[in-house]
Amino acid sequence: MSTNDDQPLPARYPVTQEDATRLHEKEVRFEGVPADSGPQAGTLVSGQGTLMVYTDGREGWAEIHTDAHLGPIPVGRQIIALNEERFRRVQQTPEGLLLQG
Repeated sequence: MSTNDDQPLPARYPVTQEDATRLHEKEVRFEGVPADSGPQAGTLVSGQGTLMVYTDGREGWAEIHTDAHLGPIPVGRQIIALNEERFRRVQQTPEGLLLQG
């Protein structure tokens, strides 16, 4: 199934409204997360981004949005889709949210 612009729909899994309220639009540090698309597809990526969590109250999906820079100039956005297993691995640490591989 795809959207009008022929992009695949994200995989959906159980995501509660509480998950979304607690995690949506929060900064997350990630380490060794596989990139499925974009210029880094097929590699493990690390960095800092914003966790985006979407839900209808029962199911949904999560993504990490990161801005690509050429020096100080933003040149684009990478979106890293998280499957359910990775979404469940997001941890709250004293420094903030963390996702390791």
